[in-house]
Amino acid sequence: MANLILVRHAQASLGATDYDQLSSLGFEQANLLGEYLMKNEFSATRFLSGTLNRHQQTISAISSKLPSSPELDVNKGWNEFDFKSIIRAYLTQNPGISKIQPASDPAYFFKILKKAMLAWSQGEVDIGESEKWSEFEARVSTAIEEINQTSKKHDTILLVSSGGAIAMALKQILGLSVEKMIDLNFQIKNTSVTNVEIKKDRLVLSGFNHTPHLDAPERRSKISFA
Repeated sequence: MANLILVRHAQASLGATDYDQLSSLGFEQANLLGEYLMKNEFSATRFLSGTLNRHQQTISAISSKLPSSPELDVNKGWNEFDFKSIIRAYLTQNPGISKIQPASDPAYFFKILKKAMLAWSQGEVDIGESEKWSEFEARVSTAIEEINQTSKKHDTILLVSSGGAIAMALKQILGLSVEKMIDLNFQIKNTSVTNVEIKKDRLVLSGFNHTPHLDAPERRSKISFA
C-alpha cells in the first residue's frame, strides 16, 4: 500500500497585488511543518506539487528541514482554480453585492467566494475563456489517476497543492456532492496534512486537515485558512 500525503500550501498573500507568494507567516508555517516531519523521521519517495509559486515555496521550506528529499515533480493538474476570475465574474453579474477587498474583510470575501463557486459549478457564471467547473474536475481527476497509476507499493508521496484542488480530489475519492466539496474547501487549513491510502482497487481517506505542527497552545494563533 502506498501513501499520499496532501498538504495545503502555507498562507499566501491575500489582498496583496500578488497573492501567489507566501506571507511571512506562511514561511513560518512551512518551516514548522518541515521541522515536525524531521523530528518524526519522515521520509518520502516522491515530492509533487502544482506549478504555482505558493506550492513550490511551501515544499521548498519543508524540504529544507529534512535530511534528504527526492527531486520535485510538478503537475499543473494540482493548481488552484482561478478564484479571482470567478469572483470577478460573479460580482459583475450581481452588481447589487458589495465589492470589498479581501484583506479588509476576509470573512465577507470568502462568503461571496463560496456563493460564486456554487454558481460556477452550476454554469451560472459567464467566465469567458477561463476554466469551466467540468474542466477543473477533469484535470484533478487526471492528476489523481496519474498518481494511482505510477505509485509503487511502498511509496510515500508528499504533495503540496491548494485547498480547492485538494477538496476536489476528496470529492472524487469520497463521492461528495458539489455543496459538500465547497464546504470542505473552506475548512482546509494552511499547511494542513490530509492522508490518503493508495490501495490496489481504490483510494481511501485515512486522515483529514491535521496541523500537528501548530497544535501546541502557543502556536494555535498561527493557524490560517488563506
